Order: sequence, then C-alpha cells, then structure tokens
Amino acid sequence: MEIRDLEYFIEVANHKNFTKAALQVHLSQTALSKAVKKVENELGFELLDRSTRELKLTDAGEVVYHQATKALSVLKDMPHLLGDLMNLQTGQIKMGAPPLIGTLFFPKIAKAFNKQYPKVSLELIEFGAKKIEALVEEALDAN
Repeated sequence: MEIRDLEYFIEVANHKNFTKAALQVHLSQTALSKAVKKVENELGFELLDRSTRELKLTDAGEVVYHQATKALSVLKDMPHLLGDLMNLQTGQIKMGAPPLIGTLFFPKIAKAFNKQYPKVSLELIEFGAKKIEALVEEALDAN
C-alpha cells in the first residue's frame, strides 16, 4: 500500500467529497477515486459509503482513517526526531576499538569531537573485535 494513497483517502474523508479533495491534492477526480479504490481493494473493505450525496466513512473506513492518520503523523515526525538525535548536545557515547586503532586515531578524533560537543562524554573501550562484539550484545540484552 502506498503512503500517498492513504494520504489521498484521508483527504477524501476530511472533505467528504471527491471533487473538493481532488482540488486540494492537485489530482483529477478520476485518479483520486482510483487511488482510494486501490486502498479498498488491498484491504478488502469498502471504506466509503458512496450511496449518499455526501460521502461517509464505513466502520472499516473509520478504523483505517484513524490508523492512517496516526501512521502518517509518526512518519512526518521522524525527520525531526532524527534531527534531534543528530544534534545531540549532552550525553555519553561509548565506543569500542582495537588497541592499535584506539591509540593511533582516537585521541585526535576525541579532541575534535570534544571541541564541537563539550557536554558529550566519550568513553573508549579497547579490546579485540570479538570482545567488543560480546560487550555490545551484552549491553543490548540489558536494555
């Protein structure tokens, strides 16, 4: 199922009219109707009661409308949440590296990182790759 088709279905449900929804999403009424029909066919339920002049959601349509609205809201929030993560200003980061890599490269990287993110502490754990892998798995299991 295409996200875009769910967005079109939501617009039709909001406007209770294919013509008004088509104008809103800049699509022909025929294309919009096909997109909604595609969603209905994929789900196996009629989502709109087309028997009256003003469209109404069926019971299945109500469920799909509410769930699709939630899902699209989550998808729209994702870039902001990832941006927040990438712009992390405080916290702690633990890194694992083999001893040679840690000795040769880490001090320079840590110094530059600390200049840019003074409130984020870095901790280097120096072990062989297998030991670091085991520690990561252990930490994941603890969470």
